[in-house]
Amino acid sequence: MAEQDVVVELFYDGGWHDHADRVYTRDPIEITRGRGDEQAELVPSTLSLTFDNRDDRYNPRNPSSDLFGKIGRNTPIWVSVAGGGSGRFVGEVSSWKPRRALKGDAWTEVTASGVTRRLGQGTSPLLSPAYAEVDRQTGVGVVAWWPGEDGAGATELAAGLTTHGPMRIVGGSPQLGSSDAFPGTAPCIDMGAAPTAVFHGRCPTSPDTGTIKWRMFISFPAAGLGSAQRLVDLYTAPGTGSVRVWRLLYDNPFDGTFQLQGLDSTFAVVEDSGAILPIAAGLDGSTWMLGFEVTEDGVDVDWQLAAHRLNPDGTQTGVAATGTFTAQTVGIPDEVYVGPDAGLVDTALAAFVVGSSSATVDGLERAFTGWVGETAAARAERLCEEQDVTFDLQGTAGDTMPMGPQPIATFTEQLAECERADGGILYETRGGLGLTYVTRTALYNQTPVLELDFAAGQIAPPLDPDIDDAHVRNDVTVKRVNGSSARAVQETGVLNVNDPATDPDGVGRYVTQYDVNTAFDAALPDIAGWRLHLGVTPDIRYAAVTVDLGAAPDLTADVDAINIGDVLTIANLEADLVRLLVLGYTETIHTHTRTITFNCVPASPYSVAQLDDPVLGRLNTEGSELTTGIDDNDTSLSVATTRGPLWTTDAGEMPFVIRIGGDVMTVTAISGAASPQTFTVTRSATAKAHLAGAAVNIANPIVLAL
Repeated sequence: MAEQDVVVELFYDGGWHDHADRVYTRDPIEITRGRGDEQAELVPSTLSLTFDNRDDRYNPRNPSSDLFGKIGRNTPIWVSVAGGGSGRFVGEVSSWKPRRALKGDAWTEVTASGVTRRLGQGTSPLLSPAYAEVDRQTGVGVVAWWPGEDGAGATELAAGLTTHGPMRIVGGSPQLGSSDAFPGTAPCIDMGAAPTAVFHGRCPTSPDTGTIKWRMFISFPAAGLGSAQRLVDLYTAPGTGSVRVWRLLYDNPFDGTFQLQGLDSTFAVVEDSGAILPIAAGLDGSTWMLGFEVTEDGVDVDWQLAAHRLNPDGTQTGVAATGTFTAQTVGIPDEVYVGPDAGLVDTALAAFVVGSSSATVDGLERAFTGWVGETAAARAERLCEEQDVTFDLQGTAGDTMPMGPQPIATFTEQLAECERADGGILYETRGGLGLTYVTRTALYNQTPVLELDFAAGQIAPPLDPDIDDAHVRNDVTVKRVNGSSARAVQETGVLNVNDPATDPDGVGRYVTQYDVNTAFDAALPDIAGWRLHLGVTPDIRYAAVTVDLGAAPDLTADVDAINIGDVLTIANLEADLVRLLVLGYTETIHTHTRTITFNCVPASPYSVAQLDDPVLGRLNTEGSELTTGIDDNDTSLSVATTRGPLWTTDAGEMPFVIRIGGDVMTVTAISGAASPQTFTVTRSATAKAHLAGAAVNIANPIVLAL
């Protein structure tokens, strides 16, 4: 093979700089991407190479180096092979190891990783979905906010911004950090028995925008509250508006109404929206986002009352009532009193937000439900956006599994939960610092990207088949987080749970459980069935397939093109074409050699039903067998149907492929209006003899997708 034209670039001084001429050719460049097998989850990509460091240039601590202050921990690095399309690796240098021999030689061993390594280094969980969403919007007119997610031993409510102080707790015995009323928050405030606490907070000085916006989250007891309970009194700074207090009231007629009032400097009520019934059932016994917005409109003030019930399925129900208070001005927010009547008995509270813009904290409701119903791909994309990580989606987000409430966990744990729920593949993007998700449905019925021919010597040794039980799972339970469970068991057929001493298809029981955070229990039986389907795949496993591009240079373009989640095939290895799903690979680049070893699993489980397809659209027989034995050269078979309908005799449905004991045959004609029927077949080069009673099946029976 000709000498490799390798490009190795480091990013500094605002651009990429090539250092390939300083890479030591005595050591290979080695790249690993993806996972080793289907049991693993997201793992960082890695790169290892060696720089010639005889002048100590590649020592980040050497002040005499022209690279001093430019290279160090997490310096971006790019590796590509000329003519090979996109880069083979993009990552961050996590380790520089200057080494020196006793005489003369010196080198620096470089280890780089994909972005997941850095993101996974910390063990602190992400903010709650609710906290993260409000925090994301703080640049849009949020004046002050208090999350209400304080621990049980807290004596005040922490501020959500650094520009203002905490909320004081006056009286009462609130149980902080004890309510789970809001799936999208950390445990929040349980107000307990009367008299309840009053929370008092001060807003920082802010400009007069002519708008004040208030949002709070509250869960009402089924019995409701006492009459005319003040939910909040929001004071304006003296002299800044004609309304000194904006008041949000609860009343108990019709199972809970609310209203907005404006009080003047003498604290007399001068404006009143009147009672608003948000829905026919009222406020009581439900969890709500409540708030108001007042905005100056000429010499008047337009007001809006908002009440959105947070439903368990992630949807919202409610009302937005509007009106106008004439000849008033809004003022600048100054102080907030939550529950000033000490009567918010048995309520749960979270997140008090003061804004100065109509755009402040819009669309918070879904975050406070924990984004229930959000699809797995949409959640992964949102999480990446929140962490400033580039995200690429292969497939359609709407085809992925709806998720349950987002837990409080680390970033990588959250992503793994999305992947487990849907069943796709998450990996680090090859051409950039980011993540790519291939949806489960995008794995179905793929066209191969790399087609190999074993007989043509396109596969380098070793190619070791594994006929083992490493991935057998024939008794599968799927449990929903905080929900129900479903079980699927392979009672009959290949790799079933029966004792192999009494059932030739039995292998004994292999029990496993998968915990998934799906939105609904109804999805569990189908997920369990799919997991069982994956766990009883009878195909021979080829865990590692190596291609030496020095021996097969014509494969270079296809080898460079194939990626994690793609399919490769091997012809002339078994009677059937071998289809493998790529989960990862190791690439080794030396001066005149370049090899890639793909980590693979059988792709056959992802060949699913496809209407009107001549291969994937055929139902299998319920039960068929040979009436008489056949030799390895017989082309006429007598087949009896033992259960279910007869085989088709329609010439338009021919040809199709059947399988008898691992022997594949192409059926060109079937005759007979009753069982047994006569099959005319074309035999393969590896044809075998079979005894009477051998099972006859469609070679690729229809499999229903999840």
